[in-house]
Amino acid sequence: WPIIGPQIHDVLTAQRASWNEDHLVPIFRNGRIEEVYWTYGYSPVLDETGEVGGVLVVCTETTARVLAERRARTLRLLADRTTPAWDMKSLFDATFEVLQDAPRDFPFVALQADLGLGAGFGLEHDAERVERRELAAGKFRGTLGFGLSRQLPFDDGYRGHLEQVTEHVQLSLARIQARAVRAAADNERNALLLQAPVPTALLTGPEHTFRLATARFCEMVGRTELVGKPYLEVFPELAGNG
Repeated sequence: WPIIGPQIHDVLTAQRASWNEDHLVPIFRNGRIEEVYWTYGYSPVLDETGEVGGVLVVCTETTARVLAERRARTLRLLADRTTPAWDMKSLFDATFEVLQDAPRDFPFVALQADLGLGAGFGLEHDAERVERRELAAGKFRGTLGFGLSRQLPFDDGYRGHLEQVTEHVQLSLARIQARAVRAAADNERNALLLQAPVPTALLTGPEHTFRLATARFCEMVGRTELVGKPYLEVFPELAGNG
């Protein structure tokens, strides 16, 4: 009533209609006060004297759509913020930063891992209960604990959102670990190439960018500081020669 009462009062006293789209108006159902969204309007119904004889109420519940859009936005932000992450700490820092901005879905989140990692936000007693999801990627083992909102039913949509967040974190972990493996392999290969007894260079990509060039190679071609430069930038005289 504190939300809708003043709007109805405006209709009755000043014939002032109102319209609200996707407005939060919690109601009691399923044994709790639930987070419920409505698109609704109030307008005057005039009697035969031209005075306000009643209020016409038109309303549609939009909770499902509002929650779906909100959760899709969270997943987009999660993808944007975690993509640059290069290690587990930066990944979980970015993950918590995003989820902390969605307190209606995530009143509490915590990470427990066997690598000494431990982080989270919120208070467990602010949640109705905690759902746990296992994380496994390579040697990494951990658990994400998600606090469930007291004002939302734990339905298929809510459950699916937790699964999507967990899956995204797990895929990001796998990407970080794969990147570390590739970096280790690259370092080992480069170390071997640098010890080669002959002039050696490594070029990659469509522009043949120098990734490595030994001192003997630089001396042989009469060029220095080759790493990071495309082939034709180092040898511009060869442009157009096919």
